[in-house]
Amino acid sequence: MKMFKKWYSVTGLLVVLLLIYTTSLLIYRAVFESMETQRMLNAFPSLWSVVEDAEILKQERYEEIPIHQFPHSAFIVFDVENKSAVYASDEKILQNIYYDDLEFINDFSTNRYFNVSKIINKNQEPFYIISQEGYDEKDSMSTIYDRCVLNSQYEIVEGNLFSDRKSLNKRELNFLQGLYDKKMNVEKYSYFNTTKEKRVLVFVSPTMTEPAYHRIVEDNGKRQIYAFPIFLFIVLVQILLFKYVVKRSFLPFQKAIVRYRENANTNFDEGAIPLELRQTAREFQYTVQTLEETKKERQQAQQEKYALISGISHDLKTPLTVIRGFSEALLEDKVPKEKEQKYLQTIHKRSLMANDLVDSLFGYMKIEHPSYQLHTQKTDVCEYTKQFFAQKYPEIVAKKFELEIDIPERPCYGRIDTKLFDRVLENIVENSLRHNPEGTIVFVKLRQKQHKIIWTLADNGIGMKEEVRKNIFMPFVTGDESRHDLHANGLGMSIAQKIVVLHHGTIMVMEKPQNGYSTEFCIELPQAE
Repeated sequence: MKMFKKWYSVTGLLVVLLLIYTTSLLIYRAVFESMETQRMLNAFPSLWSVVEDAEILKQERYEEIPIHQFPHSAFIVFDVENKSAVYASDEKILQNIYYDDLEFINDFSTNRYFNVSKIINKNQEPFYIISQEGYDEKDSMSTIYDRCVLNSQYEIVEGNLFSDRKSLNKRELNFLQGLYDKKMNVEKYSYFNTTKEKRVLVFVSPTMTEPAYHRIVEDNGKRQIYAFPIFLFIVLVQILLFKYVVKRSFLPFQKAIVRYRENANTNFDEGAIPLELRQTAREFQYTVQTLEETKKERQQAQQEKYALISGISHDLKTPLTVIRGFSEALLEDKVPKEKEQKYLQTIHKRSLMANDLVDSLFGYMKIEHPSYQLHTQKTDVCEYTKQFFAQKYPEIVAKKFELEIDIPERPCYGRIDTKLFDRVLENIVENSLRHNPEGTIVFVKLRQKQHKIIWTLADNGIGMKEEVRKNIFMPFVTGDESRHDLHANGLGMSIAQKIVVLHHGTIMVMEKPQNGYSTEFCIELPQAE
């Protein structure tokens, strides 16, 4: 029993069912298709069915030709030199086919054949155009070798075909069309026997008419119906077995789902699960764990949402309180004339601070929206980074900082939204300029590694507290704990991270900066094809 559980496989059971069905179907189809084909070939045989064994013909062992397999068919063999029949499969063909008829019968062994066209003239009288045609292998085209025209009395009125005859009869005209009579075809085959004597075999067989063909097909269809109940029984048995196998295979999952709803243990007994579904069972367990983690993440996101709202409230309340207090003082004429300008400047700065916070919040929420799309293009990031810092350089120098750049000369391509990515670099550099003393060196390095583009943005300033480093990408986290910096709103690095993620990349603050850096940011983006 333990071995059965170990190797229990729904595929194995289904394969057995499929083999039973397939084998039955193949045997049925093979037998009946063979019978159908043979019946069709026997009902409407071709000359090839008689002459395919060339050795029998050469050795003139005509009795061995299985003409009995072909109902209503017959053949006769003529000696060309003596112009006489040497063999006939039955008496009727011996009495109805003569040597002189050979001239008018199409020859299977050559590429020439007769073509008969019946045309009605203006007087409603028929006339016949007979042509001997064939395929010229040398010129690779159809050729008319000779022709003649018969009037309604079958008299030859034009052409060189059958030049030794003045007229033909209806029987000869039928031979030219490959007809022995209304229901029979006729064709000949020329060959030499083992003593190099020329022989001509004439074969007569039933014509494949539409009614005759449908009779054979209908008869074959009736034969197939006899086996239908057997297959119906096999299919019904397989359906019942398949239903049982599927239901038994998924029963452990149904039980586990019920236990999950009841907050009970969802572990499986793998022995009760088919081999094919054991990985699915593990994935189910993983999904349950993921759902639990997602639940925790949702709770965390909710907390972050509350923190975001709280941060917005705090950061907007400070400037709005100042604006309100100063504007009331101005309106109530409580401010000395010499201080009015200073009050107005303060109100203006605080309004700019509030506006900057609202703009940053709008940008943050815009990027956060699921439908937001980047406008990326293939860009030489080396040249792009050089141009960005060339424009930023005057501001860095004006604040008495230094800039060191290490960027390769050769192009390195990535797909970026340059306008949006400017904000990533801008926020990192602005953080460095804002929180470090004069004389600090800003380092910029770009390299390519394992189909990735890697930026290193660092400085040798005062560094970053561990708590700030861990939460730098959270909304409303700044290096200034008092959060009274008019130029910082706590959303810059959070926005930068979301922009990088939208580019399918990563951004991090290194826990242990290298090369003497105090603060080191590392950005990785995929390289363009």
